[in-house]
Amino acid sequence: LDIGTGAGLPGIILALARPDTHWTLLDGNNKKTRFVQQAFMTLNLKNVEVICSRIEKFQPEQRFSTIVSRAFGSLDDFYACSHHLLAPGGRLLAMKGPDPENEISDLSTEEVTATIIPLSVPGVTAGRTLVQIVPG
Repeated sequence: LDIGTGAGLPGIILALARPDTHWTLLDGNNKKTRFVQQAFMTLNLKNVEVICSRIEKFQPEQRFSTIVSRAFGSLDDFYACSHHLLAPGGRLLAMKGPDPENEISDLSTEEVTATIIPLSVPGVTAGRTLVQIVPG
């Protein structure tokens, strides 16, 4: 599940890289979801579903093993809005700036394991990280 997919990032890239997996791309903006729908049809991706809905109103039939977000907001908000959608053993992945430690310490629950993974983004000099959150 890619929450707040916007223009389809990172969901479309993940779907291209992992054609063996299914990706649900979620965004509350109809204009953005129409664009993403057209993009995945143009790319002939069979493993993508695009849904126009805010996360607060999203009620999927199944839970997700991985939930990603590129620009959702704070880690605490991301966790609060999405952790109930995780399958047992699932994980949340959030793209963040170079120093996500304060956001991790601000998580309103201590029942998680958070791991910071440094990222190297071609053409971007500012540091980026991926924060993995696993409910415990």
